This record gives sequence, structure tokens and C-alpha cells, in this order.
Amino acid sequence: MKSSHHCQQSKIGFSQNPTRRNGLTSLLFTLMTSLALLALSATSARAQVLTNWLANPGFESGTNGWAYVPPWWWASQGISWSAQDTTMFVQGSTTKLVTVHGGTHALKEWGYYQPYAQAPGAQQTFAVAPTSTWTADGWVSTQTPNNLGANANGGCSSYLRVLFMDATTNYNTPLASYTSQALTTSSPTDAWLHFQVTNSTGGTTLTAPANTAFLRFEMLFAQPGPSGGVYAGGSSMWDDVSLIRTSKPDPEISIQPAPVTKVYGQTATFSVTADGLSTLTYKWQKDGADITDPNAYGVTTSMLTLSNVTVAMQGNYTVTVTDTAAPLTSDPAYLTVNDPGVVSITPAFGQTVLVGTNITMAVAAAGSTTPTYAWYKDGNPLANNGHYSGVTTPTLAIANVTTNDTSPNYTVLVNGGMFTVTNGLKVITATQYANNLLVNPGFEDSVLQLPWETAWGKFNGVVIASTNDYYYLTGTPVSVKDGNYVCQVYGSDADDGYNQTVPATAGMTYHAGGWFYMSSASSLAGAVTVTLQFSFKDAVGGNTLASFSAPQFSASSVTDTWTSLQVTNATGGVDLVAPAGTAALTVQVYEFNWSYAGGSVYADDFYVSPVVVTPPPLPPAFSLKPSVSSGQFNLSFQTTNGAIYEVLYTSNVASAPSTWLTNTTVIGDGSVRTVPDTLSAGGRFYRVRAHNP
Repeated sequence: MKSSHHCQQSKIGFSQNPTRRNGLTSLLFTLMTSLALLALSATSARAQVLTNWLANPGFESGTNGWAYVPPWWWASQGISWSAQDTTMFVQGSTTKLVTVHGGTHALKEWGYYQPYAQAPGAQQTFAVAPTSTWTADGWVSTQTPNNLGANANGGCSSYLRVLFMDATTNYNTPLASYTSQALTTSSPTDAWLHFQVTNSTGGTTLTAPANTAFLRFEMLFAQPGPSGGVYAGGSSMWDDVSLIRTSKPDPEISIQPAPVTKVYGQTATFSVTADGLSTLTYKWQKDGADITDPNAYGVTTSMLTLSNVTVAMQGNYTVTVTDTAAPLTSDPAYLTVNDPGVVSITPAFGQTVLVGTNITMAVAAAGSTTPTYAWYKDGNPLANNGHYSGVTTPTLAIANVTTNDTSPNYTVLVNGGMFTVTNGLKVITATQYANNLLVNPGFEDSVLQLPWETAWGKFNGVVIASTNDYYYLTGTPVSVKDGNYVCQVYGSDADDGYNQTVPATAGMTYHAGGWFYMSSASSLAGAVTVTLQFSFKDAVGGNTLASFSAPQFSASSVTDTWTSLQVTNATGGVDLVAPAGTAALTVQVYEFNWSYAGGSVYADDFYVSPVVVTPPPLPPAFSLKPSVSSGQFNLSFQTTNGAIYEVLYTSNVASAPSTWLTNTTVIGDGSVRTVPDTLSAGGRFYRVRAHNP
């Protein structure tokens, strides 16, 4: 089991006196002394229990708790780290399993394939106080055949780094930066090495400088730029990392008050988190002066509450925390009061509606004077004209909307523009909705989501590309099926993709598909596959009731041409019938990339269309012709090819139809069919029920 706590242990040794004089007294004295020492040792050990501040330090929960090392735009290049477990093969091998230091998981890091040197990685950041002291360490390995590589520009390396930063969290100019030794191409392979972060003198104590507000613990993978198109490559594995606070100031503020912005009349709160070795007291101030405002509550507690805020209450708020050691004043937190200001807008994320719908947009605002309103569309003022109404009120109404009303820029100016807020509206026709249930199916909104729609959700390696972009490491523009945009899925993790869920109806039939493109410049490699998936969901928890897929894209699929893929059912047909209990359906593009072999696929013009199935006409009317021959009763009737005929009988003609018994079932073939039955002394009544399959 991996431990996230470190305890100092004390060992008590006993020495024996070879003489027997006063043996009993000596033994008693020794036992008492030993018990006292044991008690002292236990107390000392309890006092020195040191906690690992890192969440998920052994990666037994995957990458939970870990984030990118800045700059944040690296995320668009794809994650450069992933949790690995002992059931996975080392990249490049189909026989050698990943090893870990403890448990069953470790974190793999590698470099981006970009034309420059970089050092991405994983990190956790904590609010800490100046003068606190820390230690940081971890275990690292590089495993063949994916061990650290090199090119003419140098070799890859991997190391730990601890940054102390001020309140701006500027990682480019930290207050202090400390690193461990580095794993390099000359380090042993297939072995777990223990690395410790050290200070400028080689010691292991890392002291937070004055003005420290945050500490960042990082695991980095440094890769030189490519040489002649060749990347250094390789990877490192990290496990059982730790960040231990060995001492802290007294008192200590671990979470500083944060700035607050409110609208006139609302309630603002400031809070501080602090601790110390004795009882703490608190005192809040505004701009360095004691707070006497009658609308201020909790002035001597850890949380300050300001009700009915006004512009006069704007300013810097600080709190002084005091214990028997010393007072400590927090960083200032500024209160901004908007007068007037917008409290909310409804609907919060805009709306998508059908042509002919009547819609409203409403804003809630407040101020020291009654707010005024003016609604605009695309920068132009609206006028009350029957189509628009309420243009100078909090609620704008649009009657009988048309596609011309579509815009992401419906803006309301409060008090002549002292405060503005924007909403969006998208109008689609009934034909558009009937032909395609998906929102933004061709990505022409240029993003996965817009103010008026949730549209596509994504996980891991997904990005919108346009005709202004180029295929990986080429000068070839990205191809689109039509319009200007497509969606690209690429292998930033073992699982990558995007999806959209829309309402569906049980019993309805749907068709689903889309267009896909794989460039020869960045085709899928190895065992990587991309699949168009389709599933029906219930209304309780979104459980999958049925799922289908289209043929997969793989390394052997056609390149440099747009291919239409349609989702098929279990028999290979294209009709997807929603089972009982269906409330929604999901379309998903899923890339399975367990080997991290690379490549990407582009997609455009998805569709999910409800299919109106017209049942065939009922079989034509027919008559029954009874006859008796050779001691048996015969019933003859004309059949229609393919129709089903159920011959029913009963001894009581007044009985309910549901109680009639079945004599036989006949499949029509276009001929006259005769059904025989044994003559009954009691008599029988017959009827034939005809229907389609």
C-alpha cells in the first residue's frame, strides 16, 4: 500500500549491567526510565507526523489531482503524460510490461512533437505561507525500449522542480526555484531511482521566501528540439512522489482573502483560513482603518459579511490574525461594487428554437437609481414594432422568430452602457430539425460550443480545424467536406473524442452518419482506431439501452479522401430503432489509442435523422367459404402474398375476441388457402384475423 504520511520513528535500546548487585532496583529503575523514554518518544513521534500534501501521489487514481505545467496553451498540443499500470506494455514492446515503484500505477511523461525545445509536465499548486519549510522527493524510471532518447541537439531528461511564487503565480519569475537531480540518457534503465529536490547549498530543506503565496510541485520532461526532423523521444515514469511541510510560521495564513465583485445591494463575503499554535483572534479592516459600517458583520471572525453593498464600500479589505506568538496581516482583497450592475440574464446560455416560436430574453439589474435598458442586435438598436417588444425594459420579446433573428450578439445596455450583457439566439427550420437533430453538425460555428447551445462535448485530444490550418509538419492546408471548419481527433491520451446528446423517442427509427478524412501526413499508426459510435439512452442516469457503430478508421484506411460512414445495426442495416424507455441518443467519435502511436482523423457534416416509416397497407378484404367433405370441416379464403392469417375458433360466438383459440396460422402466398378442422358435435364458430408481419 502506498502511504501519504511520513512518521519519524524512535528506537529505544536497553543496555544490561553484568553485575547482580541491586539487581531488582536496577531493573525497576531501568523499566521506569524506559517507559518514560517510550512515552516521550511516542509523544515526539505523534507531534512529528508529517503529511504528504500531494493528492494521488502514487497515481493509483490515474491522473486525478494533477494538472498541466504552464503555459496553458500546451494543452492544445495534447497531454504529455498519462497514468500507466502493470498490465500495460512499455511503448514499442508487445512483451515487456510496465513496472512501478509501488502499487499498480505510475505516471508516464514524454515530450511534445513540436519544432522547438520544451519541458512540459504535471503539477499541483498549493497556497502556502512565507518562512514555511518543505522537502520534496520521488521515484523515477526510464524503461526500455521507450527509454530516454537523444538527437544532435541533445538528450531528453526528467526531473522534479519546486517553485515558490507570489500572489500573481508568475511561474516565469518565481521567488525561488529548486530542482532535483535529472534522469538523463546516461542514467540506468529499467531501475527505480530516488530523486530529492535540493536547495542552493545542496540541502533538502526548501524555505518559502518573503511574499510567498503559492508553491508549485512539478514533474518535468525536457526534450530538445528536432534535428533534421528527428525527435529525441522516449519517456520517464514517476511514482510515489511527496511534498512534505516540515515547519510552518506561527500564526499562518494558508488561504488569503480573495477579491469580490458584487452588484449594488447584494451581499459580499471575505474569508481567511489560518492556524497557529495557540488560539487565534481576527480583526478586519478596510483601507487600513477599523470597520464601523453597520452593514458589516463578523469583523472579529474569520469571515466578514457586508450586506447591501454600495460604491462607498469599495476598497481593500485585510484581516489581522493574532495568537500568542505574533500578529499576521493578510494580503489585501478588493471589493468592487457595480452600480448599476447585472445580477443575471435568462436564459443563461442563450437558446436554440424553431422558426415561428415566440421567445424572450430577460435581464435582472440593480443600482442606486432605477436602471434603464436598451436592447441591441449586432450593435444596432431595436425598436418596438410588433416583432420586437420591450426593447427599453428588462425583458425583450421576439414574436414569430425567423432565421434572420439568429445572432450571438443580443446586447442590453444598462443605464446607457454603464453595464452591458450579451445573449444569443439561434433559429432553425422544422425541415432542418427533421433532417438533422444535431446542433452545429458541420462545426461551422468554428467552436464546439456557442452561447446559445451546448452542442458538442469533448474529452482529451479534440480541436476545431479550418482551411487556414495545416496538416502536421506540412504546408498542406486542412481539407473540409464543405464550409470552412472540421473537427480533428488526435491521440493525446488513451481515450480521445467528442460527442453530442439530443432527445429521442422510443419506437422511432433513426439514421446516423458523417464524413471522415485521414491525411497521409498524419495517418493513424499502429493499433489506433477511430470509430463513429451511436447509442440510445434512458431518462434515468443516461444508461445505455442499445449501441451501434460505423466501420472503424484505422492505419489501413484510405487516406487523402473524404469517406462517408453510416452507423449500422446488428444485421448490417441502417435503421436504428429506439428501444422502449429511450429518452435520448448520443453520437460519439471515439479514438482508442492505448499504444500512443499517433495520427489523427478529421470529420465533418454529421447527421442524425428521424425516419418516418410508412407501414404497408393492410391485406385486402376477403370472404370465408365453409364446406364439409369426408367427415371434416374446411374453411377456404383468398390470401395476399406475405400477409399473416390467424384462424381462430370458439364454441360461444358472444365470447370476447381475446378468448378465441387459434386453430392455425397461415402465411399468404396469393392463392386460395383451405384450413381443415375436425367436425365438433357441440359446434364451433370461426373467424380469420389478417395482418402484415
